[in-house]
Amino acid sequence: MHCLKAQTGGTIITVVDIQFKFSPGSEENIEISPNPASDHISIKPHPNVEVSTIEIFGSDGILVFSRPIQNGDVFTVDLAIGLYYFKIYTDNEVYTKTIIMQ
Repeated sequence: MHCLKAQTGGTIITVVDIQFKFSPGSEENIEISPNPASDHISIKPHPNVEVSTIEIFGSDGILVFSRPIQNGDVFTVDLAIGLYYFKIYTDNEVYTKTIIMQ
């Protein structure tokens, strides 16, 4: 697992491989934490799930971030305080998660 540190001017987002409770076909295939978040967000896919793309939408529905990713990527995104919707694309499915930035 990656060690995360707050960076001024951005939110650190890390995609890591980690095992956690798994129920086939459920939203537990992808975990985003912490929620609410302040300075970092970890995206934890089940070991059998390969993330390919992430999109982040503001509460107004406007796309604020989009990029291809893979397990192990670390990237920084400036996210103001508010509600965000994460769309995480895998080979087979699209997961939608809601995150509060505080």
